[in-house]
Amino acid sequence: MIPKSVHQAAQRLLSAQDALDAFKASDAASDVEVARRHWWGFLVGVSGAHSKLEQGAKCCGRCTAWFGRVKHLRRTDPLLSYLHHARDSDTHGLADVTVSAPQGLSINSGGALGLGETGIDFKFKNQDGAEPRAVKITVKDGQGPERDVTSKVLQTSIDHRLRLVTVTDDRFSDSFNPPTEHLQMQLDDTSPGAVGTLAIAYMQKLLEEAESIPCDAQRAPP
Repeated sequence: MIPKSVHQAAQRLLSAQDALDAFKASDAASDVEVARRHWWGFLVGVSGAHSKLEQGAKCCGRCTAWFGRVKHLRRTDPLLSYLHHARDSDTHGLADVTVSAPQGLSINSGGALGLGETGIDFKFKNQDGAEPRAVKITVKDGQGPERDVTSKVLQTSIDHRLRLVTVTDDRFSDSFNPPTEHLQMQLDDTSPGAVGTLAIAYMQKLLEEAESIPCDAQRAPP
């Protein structure tokens, strides 16, 4: 493998990692549009790392054969294939590759519930992404009958997270669903952050493999 290609691929992967870290932070803060931009940066970084390895593998038959196996896995592995086509869909089409989904209702009491100076922060989360229902807030603290304090809530906000959606390659009309499997293992967490973390780990191992492959074309003649 050409060393320069491995170095450049590593730089692209660092960019992908930075973008993924920024995505996780902005997604946790329900900053949807910023999170979308960072997810795009992650997709571009991972794709760039893959492309650099492809160029570096053209030096000899040994490296070309290795990358042929890598390319086959990207076609057949649900997670790797999805990320590849999500990047292409976002680059060549207009459809969104993520969608904002409500995840819960945050309620801040601001100390108005008679439970101390700072009050209590409540958070209700939906597992299915459905819009949180209206809630009635009561306090039962042993100091009297249960009290309805719903009207004393100072602030409520709906938390949003990005989730992956089916992407379509308009050039061939092929569709790719969000991955539920990677390297023959079922995924417990299919959120963008979890999928991105698995992709980074896979690419890091790929870089280690590439670095260890000697390039026949660069060997000195006997």
